[in-house]
Amino acid sequence: MLPETIRRLPGVHSALLTATWAQRCYFDWRYNVRTTGDLALANMDAVSPVTSLSGHYHPIHPRAARRILGNLPPIDHSKYTFIDLGSGKGLMLLMAAEYPYAAIQGVEFSRKLHQVAERNIATYRNPRQRCFNLQSINVDASDYEFPRTPLVVYLFSPFRHELLERVLQNLDRSLGDVPRDVLVVYVYALDAYLFDRMKHLRPYPFQLVLDAKVYRSTLKGT
Repeated sequence: MLPETIRRLPGVHSALLTATWAQRCYFDWRYNVRTTGDLALANMDAVSPVTSLSGHYHPIHPRAARRILGNLPPIDHSKYTFIDLGSGKGLMLLMAAEYPYAAIQGVEFSRKLHQVAERNIATYRNPRQRCFNLQSINVDASDYEFPRTPLVVYLFSPFRHELLERVLQNLDRSLGDVPRDVLVVYVYALDAYLFDRMKHLRPYPFQLVLDAKVYRSTLKGT
């Protein structure tokens, strides 16, 4: 991380943006996918009229994604389903596939982004891939039914608070019906206060990057 005094020098900001774009393009070239490029909300072709509750698409940087996944609390990945809510073109799904999760699911309401994610899953080539049960699901996140397995749920600030609250309520009900271990990783936690209303999720004292907050279920099952 460059000191702020250097970042403010003329041309440094543009150089950093160029370097970031180059790193993203290199990831796509190396693994035979296409994850770069933002998408405006108006162009997403949503499956339901919830666009006012969601934001534009901007993927996380692969290096940041790898840092998050590599620094989660220790778990037996083979027993967990990894879920990315607002999964876009599937970058985080591909990164999570380097771990031996039982399954990996992306939840995306944009038909355009979902179609790209499906192509990326099909063309992805990585010798470090350890999970091959990957799926992008084209659905409104408030209609998504959480698998009844232990979960790692990832959110890169994908929704505005109204939709996030619905999704968390669904997760809370699912935990009440089937107690199990669930880790929630919320990056750029703008609406973290919503977790205070959840019955079965509590803050988990674990330090991550990118201002991420971690929550864990209070009901672990038997």
